[in-house]
Amino acid sequence: MKAIAKLFLKTILFFGIPFVIVMMLLFSDSWSGIEPQNVLIRYVIVAIIISTGVVIGQINSLKSRGIKEFTDETFSVKKHKLFQSSITKEELVKKLRLDPVFGKMKMDVIENVIFLKSGISLQSFGQEINIIVNQRQDSKNDYSISVKPKIVTTMFDFGKSLDILDRFQYLISA
Repeated sequence: MKAIAKLFLKTILFFGIPFVIVMMLLFSDSWSGIEPQNVLIRYVIVAIIISTGVVIGQINSLKSRGIKEFTDETFSVKKHKLFQSSITKEELVKKLRLDPVFGKMKMDVIENVIFLKSGISLQSFGQEINIIVNQRQDSKNDYSISVKPKIVTTMFDFGKSLDILDRFQYLISA
């Protein structure tokens, strides 16, 4: 519950308050004759309603992906996970290029790091994915994958980063 409250406060602070300020500046002439505190109260109520809807949308999106416990990490748009697999880096690069999701992304391979960048879509402004390959002595390799949005100010990804991690896990296990 604490993480949900923090998310709601962050949404009000970075989304709701700027909304109130912009609306008051844009429509200040149309409110002549009405007391300023009444105008402010109306905009704040609208900002709270919008912020509540966004937070509920984020929670529902995560619930639909099977997440039951909500923490600060759950709501973070930056994700990091470590995987182990027996496939080599070359096999992984080949699978990434053939994959319908990762294959559409711009890929750069520099030594033991694979960089992927997705473009802008209706769901996202784009993601940056870094995969660090650590080749071990035994038959398994460690894959450290980090997913973050291209735009630093992104507050919500509605599970997009989790989809990428799930897709990667499917790819290395297949």
